[in-house]
Amino acid sequence: MSITNFLNFQNKETAYFLGFMWSDGYIRHYVSKTGINNYKISLEINIDDAVQIKPIMDNVCNWAIHKRKRKENWKETWTFSKNSKVFYEFLKDYDYITKSNSEPSKILTLIPNEFKIYFWKGIIDGDGSVGFSGRGSYFEVASTYNYSYIELNNWLLSLGTFGNIYRQISKRNHTSSVYKIYGKKILPIAK
Repeated sequence: MSITNFLNFQNKETAYFLGFMWSDGYIRHYVSKTGINNYKISLEINIDDAVQIKPIMDNVCNWAIHKRKRKENWKETWTFSKNSKVFYEFLKDYDYITKSNSEPSKILTLIPNEFKIYFWKGIIDGDGSVGFSGRGSYFEVASTYNYSYIELNNWLLSLGTFGNIYRQISKRNHTSSVYKIYGKKILPIAK
């Protein structure tokens, strides 16, 4: 795999992958029991999403795919993984190692304007949802409790819409935040 794919954007799949990776991926450096350095890039998603995203993943690079079922009544998941120091260092330099607590500002400076929409589509496919509640239709993107959503909010403002952040603590003490848009304000995103 060549890192030049990420330095010279030639297709929307690369931007989409970087967004999806920001939402659901992780990178990890570790030394194996035999003393070998591993630079792991991984993305674990359920089988339905994996089948849909596989052509995009294949466009980025060759992946090892591990399939598993965590619990009997859960859907099978696929983990796309790659061991590459160059790819790992690239993602680390663009804050993918701290992405749960940082904005995607650095990577967005690298992505040309015409491909940024695909980055956000990757984010939305990874951490977003659309539905109905007592307040009507909504669009949301979820993240960690203190996430600020500055870059997402800036993008949505450029489309003429905006949302609100809701921070939540569950009965089991799980924390999260959700950037949510209700009703007609969703329409600019759908265009």
